[in-house]
Amino acid sequence: MGVLDNRSIVNKTVKKIGKANWLHKTDATKFDFAPYLATFKDEELLTDILAIMAFSGMDFTYNLDYVMQMYNLICIGRYPNEEEKIFKSLVSMYAENEELFKFNNNFEKVVSAFDDKRIVVEYFNYLLETEEIIDRDDLELLSHVVDYVQTARQYYVDDRALFVSAIKLIKEFAQASYYDEEDVEKIVEARLREDRKANGIYEIDRYALAELDQKISEMTDRGSELATIMETADSTVKSLRSAVDGIRRDVRRTKENEIRDLQLKSNGIIAKFESTYSELLSQERESLYTERESLMSDVAAQIERGKTELTTASDNIAKRAALELGHINSAANGAIERIKEIVSNNAEVRKLLAEAKTDDDFLARLAAVEKMASQLPGETSQIIPSAKTGETVPTEKVVESTPIVTAPTIVIPKIEVREVDPTVNYYFDKRIPFGERFARLVEEKEKDAKSNGTLYHEKFDDAAKIVMVGKKPLYIYGPSGTGKNHMIVQLADLLKMKVVRSGYISYEQEVLGYTNSSTGAYVPSNFYRGYKYGDIIFYDEYDAGAPNAAIALNSFTEPDNKDYTFPDGVTVERHPNFRIIAAGNTKGNGRTQAFHTRSKMDQSVRKRWEALFVGYDPKIEMSTLKTYPNWFEFASNFRKAIEELPTDDSSRDDIDSFTTRDADTIRTYLDDKVFPDEKIMELEIVGTKDTDYLSQIGEQMDKMSFSQGGKKLLKTYHSVCDSRRGK
Repeated sequence: MGVLDNRSIVNKTVKKIGKANWLHKTDATKFDFAPYLATFKDEELLTDILAIMAFSGMDFTYNLDYVMQMYNLICIGRYPNEEEKIFKSLVSMYAENEELFKFNNNFEKVVSAFDDKRIVVEYFNYLLETEEIIDRDDLELLSHVVDYVQTARQYYVDDRALFVSAIKLIKEFAQASYYDEEDVEKIVEARLREDRKANGIYEIDRYALAELDQKISEMTDRGSELATIMETADSTVKSLRSAVDGIRRDVRRTKENEIRDLQLKSNGIIAKFESTYSELLSQERESLYTERESLMSDVAAQIERGKTELTTASDNIAKRAALELGHINSAANGAIERIKEIVSNNAEVRKLLAEAKTDDDFLARLAAVEKMASQLPGETSQIIPSAKTGETVPTEKVVESTPIVTAPTIVIPKIEVREVDPTVNYYFDKRIPFGERFARLVEEKEKDAKSNGTLYHEKFDDAAKIVMVGKKPLYIYGPSGTGKNHMIVQLADLLKMKVVRSGYISYEQEVLGYTNSSTGAYVPSNFYRGYKYGDIIFYDEYDAGAPNAAIALNSFTEPDNKDYTFPDGVTVERHPNFRIIAAGNTKGNGRTQAFHTRSKMDQSVRKRWEALFVGYDPKIEMSTLKTYPNWFEFASNFRKAIEELPTDDSSRDDIDSFTTRDADTIRTYLDDKVFPDEKIMELEIVGTKDTDYLSQIGEQMDKMSFSQGGKKLLKTYHSVCDSRRGK
């Protein structure tokens, strides 16, 4: 290859890197590239290598021979395309730091140690990019690493595992604040020793054997001493056992004598007590008989005196009432006589009466008033003839002595007026296969979730199946804040039914209705309307009600319940869509550690309900706090810590834990930036819990794994708890 060929290679290289970066164009033109082209056998590959060296300002004369050696080590013809790609990557790294490759034949040693040449690229790339692990200038340490790789090659079948072990050795060097040659050799030897052990090779020299033999001798001597001690101890124990048996026999005899004496004394005391008690009892009986006769005589005398006093008082009241009534009648008659006298003696009044008798308009109005007055209770009218027409007109009104009593205002409850629609809900229609109905409900649920982002509890499908079958009423129970009520609302929306909500049952009238004592009218209950019109009747906090009152539902939970006669005497047919659902916090066994006021349900009630436990659903909380992963992690560990706390109450249903409702509140505070983390922790997590209880929870969480953000919230939790304790 001549100058012209050199010029062709130079021109192609200049075209690749640009004329401005070509610093040795003249020298390169005179340089003979023929031997290298013969090795690389590819003009494009050679120009790529020259471009890399030109970018780094490397001398061709000094470096091309070394690069050619690298080519011969990497490109051995197994995988030409892959090998050339690896070779060019190594040339680029060589151009970045040639000393790293040349020092103490590092490159040749690494290439010979790893069969997979891609690992060679990863090795040198790791050294070049990870400056904080080891200083590039400290090539002596890297030489030890290379020597380790060559030596450890025999203990590793997998190149990747050998590479990882080499990286660990480099990190050990980086962690040492100071090291000399001896320290480095100890570190390398320790890692090689571990490699040999991993392959079942253990180093045992004569010194170790001698030391082991000495330890065995010492253990034999100690075993002899221990045997002697055990023999002595056995003898001592036998002596002690004999002495103890003697003492036990003496004590037993002493105690038996003491017990015998005590029994004799106690029998005497009991006999004396019984005698004294019988004597006192006899005396008390005689005393009571005597006192009873005296007391009966006194009571009879008091009754007679009271009867006489009441009779006298009654007679006096009757006499005074008659006297007062006479005074009232006398006063009324006198008033009437005086009015008549005034009318007869007063000319002006007589004139007005005469004019009134001839005034048709006045008489007509007076007749209307008289007609209205005749309709009022407690009054009568005297009618006088009209001088003109002969009609009668009222002259005066005589008020009867019986007073007029106004009847009290009675408020009659407003009764809902609805038409009974007997149409069976599609999801309850047993003529349609259950699987088909349930599949349609699931389809509607998934459509709602996709369109509106609605989240459904993991127990939703179970609850829906129980309600759709309708053999038993559904009772869902579980801790506070798990979304039980919300689940029922979601179910009713999908079923397109009305939910009639009620609290717990205190009186059976809340189920059956009652009769108004004022009007005698029947007042229907919410339950009555649901039963008749086909609604869902939902009792919340059901386990807090009165157990006897809840028994009123038993008649309606029987399989053959088709109709019921309510207190108004009317028999109402059960609507096919009618369903009963209740929610509570306990299983129905009564009060628990968390719910002290809950009642124990009657067995006849519990057997008629289908009980479904509804706990916390992590996916709902995760979705609620998805934009705040640190809070979700902390809340999950907080609840887990509470559940892991030991308790001596086997009936514990729930404790003051983290609820789905709490998660929704926290998200609202964070979204609206209402409070910082410290205040949210104080309000929603710490709350009103006891300080000792908070400390136990904190100790449990300290044992758990947290992310960096979770650790920050855990630190905030401890800070708020310390403030509560006054620290």
